[in-house]
Amino acid sequence: MPAAPQPEPESELATTPEAEPTPVPTAAPSLVDGGSSGLEPVPVPDESAPVMYLTFDDGPHPVYTPQVLDVLARYGARSTFFVVGSLAEAYPGTTQRIVDEGHTLGNHTWNHEALGGLTREAFDETVGRTQALLGQRGSACLRPPYASMDSSTRGWAAEHGLTVVTWDTSPKDWLQVSAQDVAQHLVDYARDGVIMLLHDGGGDRSQTVLGLDIALGELSRRGYRFEPLCT
Repeated sequence: MPAAPQPEPESELATTPEAEPTPVPTAAPSLVDGGSSGLEPVPVPDESAPVMYLTFDDGPHPVYTPQVLDVLARYGARSTFFVVGSLAEAYPGTTQRIVDEGHTLGNHTWNHEALGGLTREAFDETVGRTQALLGQRGSACLRPPYASMDSSTRGWAAEHGLTVVTWDTSPKDWLQVSAQDVAQHLVDYARDGVIMLLHDGGGDRSQTVLGLDIALGELSRRGYRFEPLCT
């Protein structure tokens, strides 16, 4: 598993489940400056191709997670979704779809709690409850919300059989950024082994979905492959 340097702060999250609407398919956007529409045949990279690790936090969301999954499927991309336990419980069908389509699940606590400063009892509750819900579907990865950790976090995670993982870079899609900003960041910071933080929940992720589609069209043409960070 690739090592990650110090991450940036992560987004705020409201964990109250919404009423589950019918997901609306996302149309593939055009790439600015003459790129792909996302509908052209995608080259299939071999095992020697550079790999990017796309990771998605704060879901599952009943609208945006299915849209992200549609985009990933279009490019044959697989990723790791760090799910909030309470939302995984609220949207079991979406959670199962992630697994069924070849992606992996990571632990992002039960209610998006900052792990730094938690008591051992509170840590065991939020991390353990989420891992119990994921069961055999869950990977052995824990991503602390906001990258909040203290001197006990890694050791306590290890006692749950989990490794703490963060990220290398992010387009900061929890801010007011455009789809083109998201896409440009993914393309500009692409390199072999990079861990990219994106979000499929926690707010309006429509620009993330569109930007992801733009970027994957360009990166696929450049020969990148996209694999889960955690298995």
